[in-house]
Amino acid sequence: MKTSKIFGILCVAMIFVMTGCRGGFEVDKESLKPVLGEWFYFSQETDSRIFMEFLEDGNFVIMGSDKEKLFGKLSLNDWGSFSIRDNELKMLFYSSNLPELVLLFEATEDKLTLTIDELPYTFSRVKEDFDSGGNYNLDKTTTIHKHSVGIESLNLPEGITYRGGRVIPLDSVLNSFEQEIDELFWDKTVTFTAEDFTLDKNDLIVNLNVENDVYNRLNAICFPDDSGDNLFVIIKKQPAIIGGMLDILEKENGALDAVQQEALATEFMEVFDSFVSLLSFVKE
Repeated sequence: MKTSKIFGILCVAMIFVMTGCRGGFEVDKESLKPVLGEWFYFSQETDSRIFMEFLEDGNFVIMGSDKEKLFGKLSLNDWGSFSIRDNELKMLFYSSNLPELVLLFEATEDKLTLTIDELPYTFSRVKEDFDSGGNYNLDKTTTIHKHSVGIESLNLPEGITYRGGRVIPLDSVLNSFEQEIDELFWDKTVTFTAEDFTLDKNDLIVNLNVENDVYNRLNAICFPDDSGDNLFVIIKKQPAIIGGMLDILEKENGALDAVQQEALATEFMEVFDSFVSLLSFVKE
């Protein structure tokens, strides 16, 4: 399987809903500025790693592994809206069964401290400029894949089969690809300044060396922790991620024509509610 197609199932369908008011808080865009941007919480002691992005339109996305239960029963592949009044940050989650959270916060240029159950937790702003030189190895114990699909299976068009039938069970396919993604980096040394990678600030482009330009580049967010000893890569939804599903079908049915590929690719992108992959690398 080509490298691009190993990544092909990483589907993330993040839907950000525009909001103007939430639960009595009037959204004042000027008041949102202290927390805008990308933040990351990393604890080596507890293995927690949480990525949050607060957007100018009053929405946020959060993902990662919350082993300290900072946010209670959060699935950590979620999104919602937020607002600020004085030193209170109010977060309304759209998909988790969570109550609205009202947290005390303190923000500086590089740090965001949230008080949760009277305990302070400090997030660092994601660095845009950092030294990515050196060799890195995947921390196999902390790789995180979070996904959900709106349906259990997908019906295929006439003439196309999967294991002899016309139905694809989506969860089982996703799970098998998660294992292949992990194995792709196992026992290998990664150099993020090598020919296969292009890094512009914290935007990482993985050059997948395939002929089709649509699937040739995989984009990700790449950033270090405060020490620089750990590097994190987050992969989100994009055109390059649907190649793997097509590859599975072509192994059984032979090459698909352009019309079949486009129709299937569109449908694959729509059926996944969310998918995110968070990879952690340790510097040698």
